[in-house]
Amino acid sequence: MVTNTEVVAPASNGVDGGCCKSGPGYASPLAAMSGPSEKLIYVTAVYTGTGREKPDYLATVDVDPNSPTYSTVIHRLPMPFVGDELHHSGWNSCSSCHGDASADRRYLVLPSLISGRIYAIDTKADPRAPSLYKYVDPKEIAEKTGLAYPHTAHCLASGEILVSCLGDEEGNAKGNGFLLLDSDFNIKNRWEKEGHSPLFGYDFWYQPRHKTMISTSWGAPKAFTKGFDLQHVADGLYGSHLHGKSLRGGPQMIQLSLDGKRLYATNSLFSAWDRQFYPELMDKGSHIIQLDVDTEKGGLSINPDLFVDFGDEPDGPALAHEMRYPGGDCTSDIWI
Repeated sequence: MVTNTEVVAPASNGVDGGCCKSGPGYASPLAAMSGPSEKLIYVTAVYTGTGREKPDYLATVDVDPNSPTYSTVIHRLPMPFVGDELHHSGWNSCSSCHGDASADRRYLVLPSLISGRIYAIDTKADPRAPSLYKYVDPKEIAEKTGLAYPHTAHCLASGEILVSCLGDEEGNAKGNGFLLLDSDFNIKNRWEKEGHSPLFGYDFWYQPRHKTMISTSWGAPKAFTKGFDLQHVADGLYGSHLHGKSLRGGPQMIQLSLDGKRLYATNSLFSAWDRQFYPELMDKGSHIIQLDVDTEKGGLSINPDLFVDFGDEPDGPALAHEMRYPGGDCTSDIWI
């Protein structure tokens, strides 16, 4: 789906956003490329759907080659409930607010695809040991907006947070749309105009300079949460539009370093589909690998020094999915 969006200007603070570094992130992609190397990665880790009655958690991984705990999980923050299915993650603020001195990239936003909860995680008090700030209750979301199955969260230059939702409480795709939260994670309303929801929702990205949002299509929650069935495709329960060394499973989520020289990859997609297509992940867990990028001659090579095995987690093998750097990364920051 491609649709026009209203461009919301950053709050004025009397400072030129092109040169001021008081806000979060960077003034431009070029400035981001010159930023410091990542030392930590926050990774969503899932027990939902694995048969283990344990809460999903946010893992903090040390990726600093000079650290004594390099290539290990140094902290685990379990969610307060079982059965969430943590999936994607985003920030409350990013480079879109770079010119706003009052903005602060503090909270990592974790939508739960199955339970519908949206968690806000404080990463600033102790970046190596994040803590739970609050969560948005799925019943309140459904009552106020009719939305459920939250998937992707992106910050807006206004300080608000936009979350794509894939259906209604019954798992019908017709209920999907976009949830708008204020800066303290209170529900405001649905973002899209009435009658303008996409038929199927999924991931999305926006670029205010071009007044454009691009969204992809997945399917009806009542279909994909049960695993993949070709009959569901024939029944019209899936979308088909753009609205583009042997490892367990297959590389799924990737995250590039700001300088473009390191590419991290996890290999879990969604627990119900992992169980169906990559059943070995249920017993062995997923992992993170690092690919070194040759930015001069081209090409990728596996870095033998970094391999984080989520098969060795204290509560049993876990499924690692989305990755984020504390200071921002190539898939969360948006420049106005």
